[in-house]
Amino acid sequence: MTSHFHGARDFQVDRLKIVTNTVSSSSAVSPLKDLESYIAPEAIYDSAERCDAPKCHPETRIAVQGDLYGWIRHGDADNPSKMKWVTGPAGTGKTAIMGSLSERCDREGFLGASFFFSSTGSIGRRRKTAFVMTIAYQLAQHWQVLKDAIAEAIEESPIVFKKNLHVQMETLLLAPLRKVAGDPNGSELRGVIMVDGLDECEAEQYGLDSDSPKPRTQPILQRTRPVGNSASFA
Repeated sequence: MTSHFHGARDFQVDRLKIVTNTVSSSSAVSPLKDLESYIAPEAIYDSAERCDAPKCHPETRIAVQGDLYGWIRHGDADNPSKMKWVTGPAGTGKTAIMGSLSERCDREGFLGASFFFSSTGSIGRRRKTAFVMTIAYQLAQHWQVLKDAIAEAIEESPIVFKKNLHVQMETLLLAPLRKVAGDPNGSELRGVIMVDGLDECEAEQYGLDSDSPKPRTQPILQRTRPVGNSASFA
């Protein structure tokens, strides 16, 4: 440490009191920075990889977009489900609809998160490995109360990134959402999670299914080819 009196000579000091504050820098990585290292940014709707992705041309698919947008904003009194599936044969423009809706929701301030799987995309979009982390990271960027809850969850379970998808879902998404639901600031959580192309994931069995627990405050819009009894939008 450098002397306080470097180079001084021939002087006298009475009743001297020296207080030294030492600031040390920590190399520890913050929970959200740790989370960031596990996400697939190329899967987010406006990523550079998706710059040429199809979108709906003006005045096309207006009815379908209108129905879905209305559900996102106002829900469905006859079917209060928090999840809606968009299905249809290959080539009917489902990804274009999802991309256009994501852009609109983002522009109007209620896109919580998006993830676009692709069998021809980069590895982060072909596999489910980064799915939950990418969704959790985006949600944390929008709402401080949720950011704090997710950071706390990571601190309590730092190896969650190596757990299976269901454990990650519970730890990084469902538990934090339940926690903030009772928080006065939790009422500000209003948004939609857009998930496209689950059928293009290399490990489809790890995708969200109709029996998975759902977040209480976030509607989820998913797009796949026809499966089971999913609602169809051709």
